[in-house]
Amino acid sequence: MVNGHASPFFQLGSGVRQGDPLSPSLFVIFLEPMLAYLRAMTGHLGIPINHDAETHHLSAFADDVTGFLSDIGDAPKFLQHVWVYAQAVGLQLNPTKTQLFRFHPSAPSTVSDSMIAQDTVSYLGVLQHSQPSSTRRFTSIMTSLQSRLALWRYRAHTLRG
Repeated sequence: MVNGHASPFFQLGSGVRQGDPLSPSLFVIFLEPMLAYLRAMTGHLGIPINHDAETHHLSAFADDVTGFLSDIGDAPKFLQHVWVYAQAVGLQLNPTKTQLFRFHPSAPSTVSDSMIAQDTVSYLGVLQHSQPSSTRRFTSIMTSLQSRLALWRYRAHTLRG
């Protein structure tokens, strides 16, 4: 729409290329309305923070969105809201990256076991375990760091890289 007049419809052939400097800005412009929708529709499903009925239920960083639920039985409701919004705006979610993780693995669940990560899940590059251990977390971070440092060994050692 320009100056109150709608332009004719046209089909998009492709989006912004990966790595384009404009890409993160466009994604944030798109992502914030989705987060506002999820806050409005699923705010009551989060993890209670204090006795004032305040809950924590969403965390977002770049294109990584995580929902926190106090009851795994609420997962279908939460995912339904995500899918409704995604379908309305043409977003395609990657089902292989959509996982549910129970911090209490012994809690009963009515959710399909195929969606539930059994022991660990990666959240912003850090492995989360159902049985947290400082040693296990430290070991996974050190392993990742060592493999990255090994890659640097083979890079050119000049100012130009």
